[in-house]
Amino acid sequence: MISLVSIIDSVLCFGDETGEIVLTAEGGLGQLDFLWSNSSIDTLISGVGAGVYSATVTDQNGCTDIYTDTIYSPDQLTVQLIIADATCNDSGDGVIDANASGGTSPFLYSWSNSETTNQINALDTGLYFITVTDNNGCVAEANGSVDFTNPDPTILFDSAYALCAGGEVSLDAQNSGSTFNWSTGETTQIINVTATGTYSVEVTSADGCSSEAQTEVYEDDCLGVDELGLNGSIQLYPNPTRGFVNVVFDVVGSRQINYTVFSIEGRPILNDQVNLTNGRAQAEIDLNNSSAGVYFITFEIDGKTQTQRIILE
Repeated sequence: MISLVSIIDSVLCFGDETGEIVLTAEGGLGQLDFLWSNSSIDTLISGVGAGVYSATVTDQNGCTDIYTDTIYSPDQLTVQLIIADATCNDSGDGVIDANASGGTSPFLYSWSNSETTNQINALDTGLYFITVTDNNGCVAEANGSVDFTNPDPTILFDSAYALCAGGEVSLDAQNSGSTFNWSTGETTQIINVTATGTYSVEVTSADGCSSEAQTEVYEDDCLGVDELGLNGSIQLYPNPTRGFVNVVFDVVGSRQINYTVFSIEGRPILNDQVNLTNGRAQAEIDLNNSSAGVYFITFEIDGKTQTQRIILE
C-alpha cells in the first residue's frame, strides 16, 4: 500500500505561476515512480499557476495510488479611487480615498506626493498616482485627478487706465455679490481713484474662492487730435499688439509730426518723425525687442502734444 503526504504552496499573486506541491510517498515495493497531470515525473511540481493537479504514484509491482489536490490563488489585487474635488482652484481641500481589494492583506500605500495612508487630504488640483502592495508583494496601481468645484472669480482689468488732469478713474472688479478688498482699503465693487499708481484688489466669491488682479493708473493730458491743431485723425492698430504697431495719419495739410515711444516708467525707447504729404502718412513702430507691458506714444507738433497708450502682449 502506498501512502501519500503533500505540502502545498498557493500562488502568491493573481495570474502568477508561483504555486508548488511537494509530494512524499511511503510504502509500496521498490522504486516509486511519479507522473503528474502536467507531465512532470518529479516528486514535486513548482512554478505552476492555480488549478487542480494530480499525480499517479506507481511501485515496482505496478501498484498505484492517485493524488489530487488544488493550488489556490488570491483574487486579483485592485485599487479603486474615490475623489472629492477641491472647493476652489487653489483651496487645497481635495480628498482621495484608495480602496484596495483582492490580494492578501495587509496593504501598503505609496502615493506620488509621498503619503503612505489609504486616504490623502488637503490636496491641490492635479493628478495623483498610487501604488498598493499586498503582503505577498503583489502590486496594483491607479491614478486620479483632483479638479475643483467652483471657479475662481474672473477680474477683467485693462493693463492701464489714463487719468486726465483733475478727473477720476472708476475701477470695477465685477463679480457682484462677492466681497472685495482693495489695496486702498476700500471694500466696494467699484472704486473711483484720483491719483496715479498701482491698484490691486482681491475678490472672494460666495463659495469662498478668490482671485487677485492689479492695474496701473497713469497721468494723461488727454489732448485730442484737434488739440494738436490738426483736423483729422491719428489711428494706432493693432492695439493690443504682439510686436508691430501701425500709425495712420489722416489730417488736413502738409506738415511734420514728431513722435516718441515711452516705457511705463517714462523712459524713451524710440523716436522718429513723419512728414505728412497732403495730410496722409503711415508709420510702423517695432516693439518686438521690448518686454510685454504698457507703453505710451506722444505726438508733438508746434509745441503741442498728444499721448496714446499701446499695450504690448
